[in-house]
Amino acid sequence: MTDTYDVLYIHSPITYSIGRQLLANGEIHNPLVICGRKTQWNGPHLEVIDDGIWNAERVRDFLKAMLDALPRERPIQLNIYLPHTGFLLGKLLKMSPLVRRIFYIEEGDTSHDEQYTKDRENLAVPLATYRAYLNQHQLLERLGITNAALDAVNEMEAIWFDGKHPKYGGAFGISPTSFPSLSNVQQIRLALQEDIPDREKIWVCMLPNIVSLASRYDNNQALLQKILYALVISLRTQSALAASMSCALLIKFHPVDEANLSEDFKAELMHAAGSYTDFFRERGLDAGYEPALYGFGKYLVLNTSAASRYVAQLLGQERLVNVTLD
Repeated sequence: MTDTYDVLYIHSPITYSIGRQLLANGEIHNPLVICGRKTQWNGPHLEVIDDGIWNAERVRDFLKAMLDALPRERPIQLNIYLPHTGFLLGKLLKMSPLVRRIFYIEEGDTSHDEQYTKDRENLAVPLATYRAYLNQHQLLERLGITNAALDAVNEMEAIWFDGKHPKYGGAFGISPTSFPSLSNVQQIRLALQEDIPDREKIWVCMLPNIVSLASRYDNNQALLQKILYALVISLRTQSALAASMSCALLIKFHPVDEANLSEDFKAELMHAAGSYTDFFRERGLDAGYEPALYGFGKYLVLNTSAASRYVAQLLGQERLVNVTLD
């Protein structure tokens, strides 16, 4: 007899929100929850750095954490719910006979772009090095992937949302424009979360991905410094404006920055504003949901972000202020 288990991987507020809703709707049952980029699940879960991208060590750690948490005594199959299959982990999950179905859960603006249903951002990995990592803890054997199969990993396409793969089971988004070229897409309705006293007097400033900015402008440090200076000035201005209207300003970092920036650097950016995560922790509230679901008074979104889409869709355009830095 083969048992089937649901595995849910989340790494952002929107994937957290949809994962919670899938559980409430009975779409998934008693899932093994894996959290990346310092995302926290309000309940039992495993923590990993991320899905590994193209890093052999981090992919190994993800797979080991997942496999160690699953039964070994009898044959099992997995239904895996995850943001995308764009990198090495996605290739291995498609390759593994252990995986029965793959489901996509909303992954921001990329889920609205048909370019992500095609091969992109692919990378040829050094097979000898990767095989050594993945043979540790018998990971390839436990996944059912042979060495001969792994030899073909570089020839596999790297597709974020692969609706043509035989293991594709469906996708879940919150907008009618999510996953436009995939079949079996369900639009999930997300409800506003618990009432927060005086939340209309709270503004949330959602920062851009600073790690990504630094990487993008690595060869143009002068421009990067100007962008970061504009970021600091915007934060100071919004903090003063909020205070003048008897409102509090909370700073929310991008999940990548929350996981990778130093605490000193984050504290310097917050200056006169408050920490979004501290605000929830001090009140014993679940901070994992998409920020728009808390119904705060105003949302300041710096640079292009799916957060703007969610605020406008869930609360209305009047709650949204967009600021472009680059």
